[in-house]
Parts: sequence; C-alpha cells; structure tokens
Amino acid sequence: TAAAIAPDNVRAAAAALHLPKPPGPSNHKERAEMEKKSLAELMQDASQRVQEAIIARNERQDATDAFVRANAITLRRLIKAGGEVNRSLEDELMGIMPDP
Repeated sequence: TAAAIAPDNVRAAAAALHLPKPPGPSNHKERAEMEKKSLAELMQDASQRVQEAIIARNERQDATDAFVRANAITLRRLIKAGGEVNRSLEDELMGIMPDP
C-alpha cells in the first residue's frame, strides 16, 4: 500500500535502526583498498549495509509478530472455552512478577 512506502514511514523505520559504527580497516592493505574506492563506491557499500540491516530488522519483526499472533490466538481460544481472566493472568501477560 502507499502508506507502507510513504517517505515518513521509511524515515521512521530508518530512525529505529541502531547500526553500530562500522569497524575501520584492520590492516594497511584494507586501508589502501578502501582509499582506492571512490566516494560513490563507498556510498554504495554503505547503502548496501543499510539495506541488509533493514532486511534483518524486518525479519526479526516478522518473527516477533508471528509469535505474538500465535499466542494471542491460543489465549483467545482458552478464554472462549471458559478460561478465567483474573489479576494473575493479567500480571503474567504484562510480564509483572508477583512479589515473593
């Protein structure tokens, strides 16, 4: 959909990425190779790394969504079957640990 690729959505997704600072060249040979690259080549390499990070983040988000969806479906079935929703269940779902 258009909303999924709107510039604001892309900027928001990019802002959520926390990329580590790329390591510098580990030796003189790597430094020399890097210095041979044009600015356009360096930018293309950086663009590729960003795209890879976005893909990895989307894959993690998809896995998280699938996990949450599966557990929500199971929980809904249990409640429809007569399961009781009480404070203990609410605390467990919210990740609140009971006092010892």
